[in-house]
Amino acid sequence: MFRFGKKHSLKLVAVATLCVFVASFPMSVIAKTQSELEAELAALREQKESIDSQISSLSNDIDKEEETLNSYIDAAANVFEQISLYDKQIESLNQEIDAKNKEIEAKNKEIEAKLVEIQQKEEEHEKSNEKFKERLSAMYISSGSNSFLNAIFGSSSFSDMLTQTQVLKNISKADKELMEELLSQKKELEQMKSELETQKSDIEKAKAQIETKKGEVEEVKAVQVEKQKELEDLQQKSREIIASKEAQQSQLQSQSEDLMGDEAIIQELIRKAEEEANKPKPQPPTDGGSTGGGSSSGGGSTGGDSGSSGGGSTSPEIPNSSGWLWPVGGYNWVSQYYHSGHTAIDIAASEGTPIYASRAGTVIFAGFGSASNGFNRYGNVVLIRHDNGYYTLYAHCHYLNVSSGQTVSQGQVIGGVGNTGQSFGNHLHFEVRDGVQGSRLNPLNFVTEP
Repeated sequence: MFRFGKKHSLKLVAVATLCVFVASFPMSVIAKTQSELEAELAALREQKESIDSQISSLSNDIDKEEETLNSYIDAAANVFEQISLYDKQIESLNQEIDAKNKEIEAKNKEIEAKLVEIQQKEEEHEKSNEKFKERLSAMYISSGSNSFLNAIFGSSSFSDMLTQTQVLKNISKADKELMEELLSQKKELEQMKSELETQKSDIEKAKAQIETKKGEVEEVKAVQVEKQKELEDLQQKSREIIASKEAQQSQLQSQSEDLMGDEAIIQELIRKAEEEANKPKPQPPTDGGSTGGGSSSGGGSTGGDSGSSGGGSTSPEIPNSSGWLWPVGGYNWVSQYYHSGHTAIDIAASEGTPIYASRAGTVIFAGFGSASNGFNRYGNVVLIRHDNGYYTLYAHCHYLNVSSGQTVSQGQVIGGVGNTGQSFGNHLHFEVRDGVQGSRLNPLNFVTEP
């Protein structure tokens, strides 16, 4: 919330200086009557009350918008967390895809190696087949058209014939076994190649499934990213609304401050008018003896009037007839009175001006107000319990001189006037309560304006 500090203090000094300047003029210089000034003062206070009400309304609007902004921020944080989880899933799926790619690459290498083996076996089979053909051809050429007959009739003996026949069979059988072995090896290699192809296909299917899952996760993530962008846009709009309302609030606070200055001037003029109206009228002169007695008597009377006048501007350290003390020494400007929307009085004073305990009692709380301790927006605050069942509260203090649980006497300095918490310039916010959180009573029914 916006607060006024040094700027407002300087304006108070300026107003005080102007008041002194106004006070130096005789009443004949002041054109308006006291009733006119009082009417103008009432109009100013009504205008200031309306502005303060608008400021309060804007404060509520800002609080609500800040709650909305915080909800957007929380939602964006949740979305960001979801996006982070999706990123981790995508990263994990990418690692699985990389692993599958490596498996596929390994299977391709195994398949290539098997293809090389198959090709070698085919070449060996072809070579063996060619050699077998060459051998048969040579045997045919050497023995004529019928190698078997040649083997029978070309034998020198029956034993030789049997031997040559057996050799032919053995050659034929060996070549056949060799060919069968080569074909078997080739078939085995092709089966292994087929199995590798199947394994590769399974790996590629698994990889495709992972990629599909990755695509689904990326789609969900894209939705969350879009949602995050929308929330960021809403946050920006909310911040712009808050900035706009704070600017309006600042402008109204400046107007309120100006009205406070005008109010101070009119109050000073009214005070001067009252002072002039209450001056004793001069007595007509008498004879010599009587003059002396009258002079003496007049002197006594004047002294009495002076004392009475002094009593009218007596320091707040002297309690009133009801036993209550004005809480700010030397300041009687009530910048805001008690009403339904403001159940206290605000006494404007310079920063650090002493604040006095209005009555003796026990400090129930002394510290910085917050929602958790029940004194939100009060700034530095003191709450005192008195023997008569009432409580007095002193808010927006610049500093504190007491602590919770401490016993204080009437007139004891408990802190200094300040501008802490939700405050619009240096002043004391003074409340009288019937209970700790009881009814707020009009303080002017207890304390008397000096």
